[in-house]
Amino acid sequence: MPFAPARWFLQSLMVVSLSGGALSSSLVTVPAVAAATLAVNPLATTSGYYINGVFYNSSDVAHSQAELLALNQALAQAGVAALYLMLNGEVANYQAFMQQVSSSDNLVNQFLAYAQQHPFTLPAATVLARPDGSQVPYYQTSDPSVTSTGSGTLSSGTGSSTSGAGGTAVTASSSGGGTSGSAVGGGGSGSTAGAGGLNLPALADSVQLPSVGQAVSNGAQDDSVDWQRMSEDFYIMAQTTPIASTTSTPPLLLALQPGQTVYLAAYKENAAVPPRACQWTVNSAQARVTPQMAGATYTLNGYTVAAAQFVAQSPGIYTVQAYANGEYSVPLVLVVGLNALTGSAPLAAATDSGVVPLPAGWQPGALVTGTYFDYTVGSPVNGWLPVTGKAHTPGGQVSVVLSSGGQSWLYTVPEQADGSFAACLRSPYTGSVNVGFVPNLFQQLNQNSSYQWADATTVTVPEVAPTLQHQALFASAMRDYNVQAPYAATAAKLAAAAPTLDTAIAAISNVVSETVAYNFTAANNNQVPWQDAATTWNTRLGVCQDMANLAAAMLATLGVPVQTLTGTANNGAQTESHEWDQAWDGRNWLIFDPTWGAPDDGPIDTLVNEFFTDTVSLQASHQWSAGGTGTAFAPVVGVPGPDKPGQFRKTEALVGQPALAAPWAVSARREEEGT
Repeated sequence: MPFAPARWFLQSLMVVSLSGGALSSSLVTVPAVAAATLAVNPLATTSGYYINGVFYNSSDVAHSQAELLALNQALAQAGVAALYLMLNGEVANYQAFMQQVSSSDNLVNQFLAYAQQHPFTLPAATVLARPDGSQVPYYQTSDPSVTSTGSGTLSSGTGSSTSGAGGTAVTASSSGGGTSGSAVGGGGSGSTAGAGGLNLPALADSVQLPSVGQAVSNGAQDDSVDWQRMSEDFYIMAQTTPIASTTSTPPLLLALQPGQTVYLAAYKENAAVPPRACQWTVNSAQARVTPQMAGATYTLNGYTVAAAQFVAQSPGIYTVQAYANGEYSVPLVLVVGLNALTGSAPLAAATDSGVVPLPAGWQPGALVTGTYFDYTVGSPVNGWLPVTGKAHTPGGQVSVVLSSGGQSWLYTVPEQADGSFAACLRSPYTGSVNVGFVPNLFQQLNQNSSYQWADATTVTVPEVAPTLQHQALFASAMRDYNVQAPYAATAAKLAAAAPTLDTAIAAISNVVSETVAYNFTAANNNQVPWQDAATTWNTRLGVCQDMANLAAAMLATLGVPVQTLTGTANNGAQTESHEWDQAWDGRNWLIFDPTWGAPDDGPIDTLVNEFFTDTVSLQASHQWSAGGTGTAFAPVVGVPGPDKPGQFRKTEALVGQPALAAPWAVSARREEEGT
């Protein structure tokens, strides 16, 4: 069929209309990974437009009018015949594809099939256009060992921070029953290569925390004082139906809209909160909290709670606080009109993830032929390990495990279509570090309850270790935001709408609580799948370790240092293995538990802040296991040896469930006006 206008859906990155040979300036955007992450995204998930040697990333086009204009101008000058589309890493000529399209149904699938049958590789001379008008080298599959921004010089920001308490070791860990096997790593000297002019930051300085509040459109005021004056044992519950309602189809908190009522209850675990004496505040004039002074009196565990109703008039992030008996509650953060929020906070620098492309010009040494991979590991530069290789059986990505002194860290590195891979990885460790290449990590875990590798080498990392805050930004196999981050745009949107960083952290934790339904079926059957943060976000289903890693990944994409904490928690009925988070806000490690932020497996219409910050309830119920900080993957029992294949044995997926003694057990009784 001849060329005709079409609407393209580029893997949830953007929607753009092609009309008359030019791109329409009327864009409809949906959650997108911001352009700042392009350099470390796998090409398998990259989408965009290629015209005459220049590649325009679709996310850049969707978020920058200047980039859109530049793309339109290039298209007007070159004509539609020169336009190539990249979708999920597949590239094909747009006009040639449209000429053979017979139906407008499933255009994306048709394009992917066509591109696979008519492959086109971006030339090595391709440059990447940037919204600021700059153009830098961009390499595609024509040179599979390199994906680079071109300069070979990467730097990190500076700021002020100090080490906080609670989990100073970065380890791979998991809790629960089962049998631990020995952890012995693959040997062989491997191949080392020269640095080739690498210039990478040591990450031994302080981190620069992200800026927030770029798009506070609801008039929300700075709420720092709310966090500073809060009590540690005074909480708020919020739900979309009246307290003690038994409706089977309550509205979802995630879909909360302006004008919709939220029902609040301020409570203490072991004391009454008198309704008449309870005052409520909200940090925006575009919302109102109305105390409920008459009608039903509500109790929790026999103690009176203070009820109120919240209504916001515009989309935004709101901070609500209760005051009674001389104490302020833990602030409750409510997100209203999530899809209508505008603005986007900057995402973290590529170096923050601990995984960056190999700068142009680096020459790898000869590859060692291994069992599953051919590979080489270059000489460390400022703690960064250049790794290149090729999978014998391409699987889309390779997991690289760094082990030292009984600790380990798992990175995910994307593969090209032919199985080749290349990256620089920041080692969390110094001294002797074993570098192993793990095939099909999640498949191994879910099939065999363990993961193994046979291809490895040992290198010496002489440089200083990265700071704790930098380590807390590193990506991992569980939070592989360097590979795919479908949640990044939502995280950036929430940060831009939040007046303070603590509120942004709370908003992200709450969105995870409201988004992910607890997988009771899998947990009760002891069949919890191992999955990364992107899978949890896409499926909206998981257990505590999945929610903790998703929250961690969302915060890390912004540049907020965050660690997962593993240990046990007593949910009112029993003590179970559990996982939660702590995030660095520049002053303290702010502890929070997104799993216990919502009560059940859905519909998720209730939110509590009883387990946000190091509250009395969290201290009483959660017990951190020494060393249980980092990727929450598998306990390391011994150091990988030089001659044997590696094997880490997972014990059991963390299945800590929501607390039973939470405020959704509230009961109501009819009395005279509230006491």
